[in-house]
Amino acid sequence: MTSSEKYPKVVIRKIMGEYLTTKEVAKLLKVEEITVRRWILRGWLPAIRFGREFRIKKEDLEKYGKFDKRKRR
Repeated sequence: MTSSEKYPKVVIRKIMGEYLTTKEVAKLLKVEEITVRRWILRGWLPAIRFGREFRIKKEDLEKYGKFDKRKRR
C-alpha cells in the first residue's frame, strides 16, 4: 500500500494547509528566505523538516511575531 493510498490528497492538503513554507514566511515578514532559514537553524523559529525543506506552523509564526522586536518598514 502506497502512502497516497493510505492518506488521501484531501487529508494531506488539510495537514499541510496548517503549515507555511520558508518562502511564504519570508514574504509575509518581508525578509529574505535565507533569513527565515537562519532563524530556524538558530532555534528562534520552530519548524519541522519535510524532506529537504522546512515547514512552519501558522500558530508558531504568530507567536514569533509577538516576540519579534525588530522594527519593520
